[in-house]
Amino acid sequence: MMPTSSPQRQLVSAEDPSPMEGDDHGGFHERLIIRKTSVETQTQDDSYYQRKITPRVPKRCKIAVYLATGTAVVMEPDKGSSVTAKDLLDALVESEELALSPYASNVFSIWMASSFLEVQLKPTQQPLGVRKNWKGLLHNYSTATHLEAESDDPRICLRRSAYLTKREEMRLKDSKILELLYAEARHNILSGRYPCESDDYASLGSLQAGIEMGSFNPEIHTVDFFRQNQRQFLPEHVCEPTWIPSFILGRKKTSPSVMLLENFRRIPPTTPSRKLVRKYLELCWALPYYGSAMFHGQVESPSKGLWSFLDSPDNFVLLAINNHSLHVIDYYRNRILVGARFENVRVELGWPSAGLPSHHESNPNCFPCLFIQFLQSDNNRQSKMLQIFSKQAPMMDSLITRFHRAKCREEEGSDDVDGVGNNDAASDIEGDFLTLKTVTECGLETSCLTNKLGELSLATFDENGVCVSQTGSWAFSQ
Repeated sequence: MMPTSSPQRQLVSAEDPSPMEGDDHGGFHERLIIRKTSVETQTQDDSYYQRKITPRVPKRCKIAVYLATGTAVVMEPDKGSSVTAKDLLDALVESEELALSPYASNVFSIWMASSFLEVQLKPTQQPLGVRKNWKGLLHNYSTATHLEAESDDPRICLRRSAYLTKREEMRLKDSKILELLYAEARHNILSGRYPCESDDYASLGSLQAGIEMGSFNPEIHTVDFFRQNQRQFLPEHVCEPTWIPSFILGRKKTSPSVMLLENFRRIPPTTPSRKLVRKYLELCWALPYYGSAMFHGQVESPSKGLWSFLDSPDNFVLLAINNHSLHVIDYYRNRILVGARFENVRVELGWPSAGLPSHHESNPNCFPCLFIQFLQSDNNRQSKMLQIFSKQAPMMDSLITRFHRAKCREEEGSDDVDGVGNNDAASDIEGDFLTLKTVTECGLETSCLTNKLGELSLATFDENGVCVSQTGSWAFSQ
């Protein structure tokens, strides 16, 4: 057994090749002091200490951040792959390509998005780290198959923050910020994420034409021109078929191309582009689901007629959630199935198998669900409950909870801005087409905004909370 050395014997000389060895912290501290006071030791071991102490320089990398305009800004952050979402956002705001005002950091956020999942990153999250773990996120929060998850290529995007309120957005004056918000609203309109009446799509499309093509030119902007380019200004489900000759279709006043032309013709030629951008946003602000974060889910529809003995079919839907309401969107038929403000609904998160969050790991067909309970409009003593199946249900519940808490902290005041919207802002554009039928005709049976409860499998409860009727696969113990 080796004898225990005293602290004095542990002091090393310049010839000692192992300066990091030692039994106690005190001895190690003394060795460092002696080396710092020895010129000979510093000369021999400077390279050793430099190799050990010098912090590792992050590996440089290029990151492409996609904008709603369809372009991308390529950044090369100093922190390399360890750059955070806040760092990336600040760099974008300060970049020469965008030249945004500092307030843009409060308007936009960094998102990671693909066709399966869209996530707004927290300021401290690392976008490249999230991208690296994307397959795991798809496994937990999407219905993507293994092959789909392997091939999915998410994009880092600059988008409107889900926490920005309409009230805050309507106060914005910066033209460059408004242009980015316009581009994002245009994308949501053209992709069908914001359901509207056909006439409203034509109104918005004509404003888009004025922004992107300038003043009306009768020699260029004809019915045939808009018919051939209608997909540029209208959602796919609104467009008329182009393979049918125009002389067969005729030129009805209600055809999309004719409505685009007529609305575009009525825009005053001297109207500046910035006012058209503002007017486009004003019309979009009137939509109750504007600025919503989108989630994927499934709802049951009741089987009818001869098929009533079969299992109820599931419909794939989008859940649009903003800071004051939620809407269930029938994406394929471009309409709202049900929508309500938070003060009129009660939302609960449900897990399969007696509330075990990990149960869907062993049974991939067993999803968590979101229960939405709301009062029946024609009978205030009864309430309806809808069950939405989705792996993203925990994310929805977390976002709704955050909005509810923020609402409770708000000072008492008017909330009109976050409702139907306020179109009284100054504008030089006049005409009937500026009023959205989607909003003014809300409540009519044919309106895309009217709740369509008859097409959903619901449970009905009386004022005592007793289930009195149920459709689909609902099963309650009474």
